[in-house]
Amino acid sequence: MPVEAQFTVDPALTAIVRQYKNPAWSLIHREVLPEVRVPGRTFKYSYYPYGDAYTVPDTRVGRRSSPNRVELQGRQETGRVEDYGIDIPLDRDTIEEAMRAGFDPRSKAAERAEGIIQLDREQRTAAFVQSEENYYLANTETLAAVDRFDPDAKDSDPIGLLSKLLNRPLVRPNQIVMGQAVWSRLRQHPHLVSARNATSGVRGMITREEFAEMFEIEWVLIGSPIADRWFWSVARRRARSGG
Repeated sequence: MPVEAQFTVDPALTAIVRQYKNPAWSLIHREVLPEVRVPGRTFKYSYYPYGDAYTVPDTRVGRRSSPNRVELQGRQETGRVEDYGIDIPLDRDTIEEAMRAGFDPRSKAAERAEGIIQLDREQRTAAFVQSEENYYLANTETLAAVDRFDPDAKDSDPIGLLSKLLNRPLVRPNQIVMGQAVWSRLRQHPHLVSARNATSGVRGMITREEFAEMFEIEWVLIGSPIADRWFWSVARRRARSGG
């Protein structure tokens, strides 16, 4: 997020934009990819190999010897920001006519523009998060048809597979992201329903909170395709106390 804006700021319209809330669904791109303030349009940052934090050298020291040494292997990277915006033109006659009728078209235009920007960012976030190109190859897996999570695929094992995948990364994930179509099938899988209810029954559905508690993760993020865009809703795991 750049430190300065390119255009003149209108305090009243800015307040409207900041108070904007999408009335139909919750957008969580800020939880998935939080904003970070940077010092300028181009900026530099230090990158350190993740192995530096998890590789343990020999730390033994003799009575008259020197301890082993490790070197910092960071490098400086360059980043830049990109602008996104939308223009909703209003002519003076339209504004004056609407104002006489007690309606401010500038406020409506500000809300509309902010909605477009937020939905566009939601789509970019979804595309980034669900692209396997942004993950190490060892942390990706393509399922065969018989292993997919359809309720009728009784030979598939979502509990075993998801447990294995969650333990594969260097740091265990604290959230799971999937599309609405996958979630609608997965929540009805007989293995999950039986495990949650501690019964042999195979019909039913589990909630996102139950799913999160079952796999010991913090968030379940579900992407819903609406009007050819991805939107997200979030279910936070209930506290262990049952609250």
